[in-house]
Amino acid sequence: MRILAGFVSLLMLTLALSCRSAPESGLAISPDESGLHNVHEVVPGVYSGSAPEDAPAFEALRVMGVRSVISVDGARPDIELAQANGMRYAHVPIGYDGVGDDATAQIARALRDLDGSVYVHCHHGKHRGPAAAAVGLIALGRIDNARGAALLEASGTSPSYPGLWASVRECETLSPSEIDTALVAPSVAPVGGFVAGMALIDRAWDHLKLCKDAAWTTPADHPDLVPGAEAGMVADTLRRLNQTHEVLHQPEDFIAWMRQAQSSASELERLIVAGAPRTDTDAAFTTLAATCKACHVKYRNE
Repeated sequence: MRILAGFVSLLMLTLALSCRSAPESGLAISPDESGLHNVHEVVPGVYSGSAPEDAPAFEALRVMGVRSVISVDGARPDIELAQANGMRYAHVPIGYDGVGDDATAQIARALRDLDGSVYVHCHHGKHRGPAAAAVGLIALGRIDNARGAALLEASGTSPSYPGLWASVRECETLSPSEIDTALVAPSVAPVGGFVAGMALIDRAWDHLKLCKDAAWTTPADHPDLVPGAEAGMVADTLRRLNQTHEVLHQPEDFIAWMRQAQSSASELERLIVAGAPRTDTDAAFTTLAATCKACHVKYRNE
């Protein structure tokens, strides 16, 4: 019965993707039933969206005709699931402050040289992924800057990341020789401890929001999530990062925010495990969120 249900679901997704019509802007959003979100077809054969995090999501990409995937997220790509679905990865991690010249050339080369349709993603598919797809296509001369900005608008890219908007606005077409000299993106790029740690925290934070909506219990539609464990993941990762030279050599306010975030995450974990009143746990969550936001405004978004 489960196999039949899965087949029917995949068949419905196939029909939905094959029957949809793209608007005049050239941007088309795919259904979310696949586990993929914020999916836009920028030009024929090039998509932007959220990270494919499970087998159904990779199956959906395969149905869409995707054969290559470019990740600009800091987290390690799931190359095993990709390979199981006949796809290969190119990993070009970027930050929220913009797409650098080297990364732009790498992404353009990957878009040009990878086989078949290409799916570009970050984590949520709203900010870094659309910007990367836009600059890569602008660098190749396949879209102009206005079309790139339209992708950011359609994807919901936040104005809180002015560097991403500037990268798309100011990107120029590269010559073939400039693209040829760009490094070939590896399947898994070496990522520093801090970037990898932030990627882990980003995912745990998404899980915590689901747990908060479920009154700090395991969400019915996510039985694998344990609220205390997710808070512990955030606290432990911050604790580890706060011992690294990448943090200890930063300005004093950055170090203070990181230590405050660690303390707040530990308190959130304690309250969840203790079964504290929801008002107390919500307050701890809000405190942690405010600390992270203050640090991000100065050190990530800009």
